Amino acid sequence: MKVLICDDDKCIVDEIKNNLNTFSDKHRIVFDIDLFYNGVELLNSNISYDMAFIDIEMPLVNGLTLSAQLKKVNSNIIIFIITSHDAYLDDAMDLDVFRYLSKPIDNNRFFRALNTAINYFHSNTQIITLEYYDECYSVFTSDIVYITIEERKAVIITRQ
Repeated sequence: MKVLICDDDKCIVDEIKNNLNTFSDKHRIVFDIDLFYNGVELLNSNISYDMAFIDIEMPLVNGLTLSAQLKKVNSNIIIFIITSHDAYLDDAMDLDVFRYLSKPIDNNRFFRALNTAINYFHSNTQIITLEYYDECYSVFTSDIVYITIEERKAVIITRQ
């Protein structure tokens, strides 16, 4: 599962990463975690994440703008908003975020929300893994537009 953590507070990034590693060890789930301390680099990328933990108030790019961009790349992404500001709750809900977690992070609440998110991901997201030459790719079945056969090879056309 590809996970993004983006917060301008290194302590919060480290805490979320440690919590994910603890959860990973306990539940045998592999997280491929990318860490960012602002959203500038992410705004112009087309990296697709399965799950994201995003702070709202960051320099240069706020978390709501970043969340909207991540939703454009992968509409199935599970987004956790991590913030100490309740004023953004309505805007975050408009983006269909999964959870709104307050700082400081309550670890018990974090683990309950993460467990719920993992169950949601597995029950609502079907992924197929494709091998192309020596590389493996995961594709959401909902992203497949059509499949055709060309010269005895399957060609899968996706939204991207």
